Amino acid sequence: MWVLSLLLSVAYARLGVSQDTSELFSTDSSSNLCAIALEESQGIVDLVEVALDETLSQDFRSNDKYPRVLCMVNTVSTRHNTTAQAIAETWGQRCTKLVFFSNTSDTIVVAAGSKAEYRFDVISVDVPAGKDHTWQIQKARLEYVYTHFRNDFDWFYKADDDAYVIMENLHNYLKRPEILDKTLQEPMQLGHRFSLPDEFLPFYIKNDTLASLWLSTWDHLIYSSGGPGYAINALYLDQLVKSMIKPTCLPDSNVPIDLAIAFCMTWNGVSPWNTRDHDGHDRWHAVSPGDDFITPVYWFQMYHQHVGGVHAMLERPAPDSVAFHYISPELMHHIDRSLYRCRENSQDITSFGLDGQVMIS
Repeated sequence: MWVLSLLLSVAYARLGVSQDTSELFSTDSSSNLCAIALEESQGIVDLVEVALDETLSQDFRSNDKYPRVLCMVNTVSTRHNTTAQAIAETWGQRCTKLVFFSNTSDTIVVAAGSKAEYRFDVISVDVPAGKDHTWQIQKARLEYVYTHFRNDFDWFYKADDDAYVIMENLHNYLKRPEILDKTLQEPMQLGHRFSLPDEFLPFYIKNDTLASLWLSTWDHLIYSSGGPGYAINALYLDQLVKSMIKPTCLPDSNVPIDLAIAFCMTWNGVSPWNTRDHDGHDRWHAVSPGDDFITPVYWFQMYHQHVGGVHAMLERPAPDSVAFHYISPELMHHIDRSLYRCRENSQDITSFGLDGQVMIS
């Protein structure tokens, strides 16, 4: 009984629910805990289906079947115990391997002291460019991944620490014929596409000669939103690392990471894939579930001008959605429960964390 009490106490903390209401959970923990909705997210989360994936049915950390996915999450030391910890306790465990990159080295532990204890490395790379040069830091991290992991994985998923990724749906998407046919033939990047308005280009590209060359060659820059993350195949990683030393790859600029990556790769004729489903619904979402289908603000509409526009209110996400952004630690645990513990045939919520797959520390 003490184990159940401990699990429920942790669950209350994750949800922000006072333990004074614990009597609500005393007889039917699943129905009560699963009924709680956070941040107006439930309507969208309920529309998402989790694909069946045999490669994740056993120990996904020892998976040697396609697709082997390395998840690389950017974080900072002040968030190791919050957002990074939440990823390690939820969706990050479904990656073939999960590593964090941060300004300081560390280890994130889940299920500490139990038989299911697992540790995730937090890696800090030495970057001469300085702390404010995010692009320089990211290039060093990409070189680290290329050197240490290039030959061990089929895909590399870069995410921020406030993303939530449904790994089964990612796996299922990576097995689609149009992806399989290309993954060993050409560089590929899969995520939520943005289109940078031309008038903003000089703000990021300070070199007038380079900016002029760009504008004389292309009409617009399409890039993948870094918030929900994106998947790149090994050929994309190869091409990107080789291109980073070129003058056209913004060698000295302080520019948003994901825009800089797209700028580099566009010179190679590589653009992000259109990952919407056949009905035009997004699989990758640049906002949280609670914000996904409210009336979009003007800037959000501008950034979708060349990529099929933006969804209006009352539309729905792709049922096989892969990722969302702006996810708090509490919402991360809530989405995980909603998808894996609160649906028909799911284990009772009192078992949450005891099966070695979704663990609470």
